[in-house]
Amino acid sequence: MSKLTVFTGSMFAGKSTALVEAGKKESEGGKTVLFIKPTLDSRYSENEIVTHDGESVRAMVIDHDTQMDMIDFFTIIGADVVLFDEVQFFTDDLVEMVSDLVGDGKTVYVAGLNSDYKLKPFETTTKLMEIADEVKVLTAVCADCAKQGATVTIKTSGSDDRIELGSEDIYKPVCHECYLPPVASSKGGDK
Repeated sequence: MSKLTVFTGSMFAGKSTALVEAGKKESEGGKTVLFIKPTLDSRYSENEIVTHDGESVRAMVIDHDTQMDMIDFFTIIGADVVLFDEVQFFTDDLVEMVSDLVGDGKTVYVAGLNSDYKLKPFETTTKLMEIADEVKVLTAVCADCAKQGATVTIKTSGSDDRIELGSEDIYKPVCHECYLPPVASSKGGDK
């Protein structure tokens, strides 16, 4: 049964871990799985998906702005299940590719950030969520107040670049309350 599942949320929410676990479960069920990651994500490994807690799986690496017709390639190698990590780095071509894979009877899982550090949504992730059969929004522990429920990723490097590869050295997850400090209330008489 073909299906698209999206894992999304902030950094450190367990998106890649959920993707790896889904692939392992499908493999244990007798399915042929193919993990894919973009060339842009070389933080931990060139040819593996590596979770923040160090678990890894071998992955096919494709250019994040590929124009290739990958559908025939997937059919030829016989993958039943295709799993894409870091989908926010891919162009909109990935949305059409995923739609075609699902239409071809494949089960597809994708994992990607919901938004950048300015809370601007990543377009590819958003579009995949719109066509998904299931969306799982994962949360992290807030780096500031230590409560579960962090859905925002903030940048600590000081750079204004939208895409800056890194981990806890550059980013941290926070909840909305810590992201948006309380507005100072005006005291009587101030106009």
